Amino acid sequence: MSFGIRRRHFQMAGYSAAPSVQFPGTVGLSMVDGLFNASPIAQCLLDRTMRFAAVNAAMSEILDMPPQKLLGFPAATVVEGAEHTIRQAFELAEFGQAIPQRKVLWRERHYGLSFNPVRDTAGRIGGLAVAAVDISRQCQIERRLRESRRRLLAHSHHDHLTGLLNRRGLEATLNRALRRTRREQGSLALLLVDIDDFKSFNDTFGHVAGDRCLEVVAAQLMSCLRRPMDAASRYGGEEFAIILPDTDAHGAAVIAENCRQAVEALRIAQPTSVRGIVTVSIGGATISPAQDRLPTALLSSTLLDAADGALYRAKAAGRNRCEMA
Repeated sequence: MSFGIRRRHFQMAGYSAAPSVQFPGTVGLSMVDGLFNASPIAQCLLDRTMRFAAVNAAMSEILDMPPQKLLGFPAATVVEGAEHTIRQAFELAEFGQAIPQRKVLWRERHYGLSFNPVRDTAGRIGGLAVAAVDISRQCQIERRLRESRRRLLAHSHHDHLTGLLNRRGLEATLNRALRRTRREQGSLALLLVDIDDFKSFNDTFGHVAGDRCLEVVAAQLMSCLRRPMDAASRYGGEEFAIILPDTDAHGAAVIAENCRQAVEALRIAQPTSVRGIVTVSIGGATISPAQDRLPTALLSSTLLDAADGALYRAKAAGRNRCEMA
């Protein structure tokens, strides 16, 4: 059944897809029928029972069924899940509200659907004109943009040399960990790790070797962290910070000593050091629920200051050692 024949049915019932347009008899209907079928935009007309009343060639191709077989079929039978969307569109039209466009996935292609009510001369809604536009390319571009933003955000929180969190990443991660600790009334530890006599190492071997030393030490510190929740960052220069959720002072001291020994075991030559190898000094601090009354930002600053004070004592006591606040 052609669109022109189906349109006559709607006109006999008192409906018009475009009330302001007068079609001059059979010739006009044939022209409209031809334009409808030749349109590159997939279109169809649904009656109040949500059945196909007209389908053009582009829509037929998307649905992979000849128009003659689609006519009279319930849309929900052809397109799974369509009933809710169509019913909602009818309800919005009845209340005079705009029908929002929909984005649907159909046979591995994304389509944007638009709906326009078809009214009779009395203003009653007799059907819906539906148009579908393939937006797969647009969705692909949007997905790539989201992935690019995600990668950019990830890079903005990571140090380009070591791959660890950078200062910004440390701040965000520490604040999240502190909020979680407050909710769960747990404990959290922070370690500050500083490479001993690193300036003299750079002066002796050059910045390329210095960068390589930072990379190796960073990797060794990461190898000492066993839990997914633990995090390490490059705090600045030759200094690193390690966040240890659900860790008390004793546990933090054990991990700090493991880190110190792991770096010492690398046996990276450093002739200007007293020990002749690269070593680290570590300062640690913990928080407990009793301190949870402090705002997160202030608690973070307090924790960093305490760990920094412990690190200073480790340096003053001869380096290559751990101190807890």
